[in-house]
Amino acid sequence: MNNGAIATRALILRVLKLVLPMTGSRLIQIMSNFIGIVMLAHLGHTVLAASNLISISFVFVLVVITSLFYSVSVVTGQIYGAERFNQIAVLVQQAILLSLILGSLTILLFWRIDHVLLLFHQDPKLVYYVEIFFHAVSWAAISAAAFVATWATVAADVSSPASTRRLVSLTA
Repeated sequence: MNNGAIATRALILRVLKLVLPMTGSRLIQIMSNFIGIVMLAHLGHTVLAASNLISISFVFVLVVITSLFYSVSVVTGQIYGAERFNQIAVLVQQAILLSLILGSLTILLFWRIDHVLLLFHQDPKLVYYVEIFFHAVSWAAISAAAFVATWATVAADVSSPASTRRLVSLTA
């Protein structure tokens, strides 16, 4: 064998060491979702349909809320690149305040999700199950929004140890 073939084989083995665990974890995730759907189907058609409505509604709200925070990471990156580090602390505070406001609005939406779904002519039997789910999950809305807001500020490559220490010292 020549050196090119050995290098190619070594590269393939390195890639497989990365790909196989990732593929395995995705397969396990897909199987757990499938098993969950099968278990819901055993509870009846109404519960299965309600779980689908829950999933679609939850993803819609999640995408709308989290997409508002994506701009925070862009602005953080611009401020960091301009080396105006004291403004990052202000941006973090504003992002957390925004998360409190959006989290509170999300709680209100979750508590009134039945009215929204009935406005879109959803089956009242399904809305009953959806309402129970959203009432239970509503209490996590503010903390989830705050997590996304703080993650968005850190995700702008302000994650080096020196940057983190500087950010902590500015917010303290």
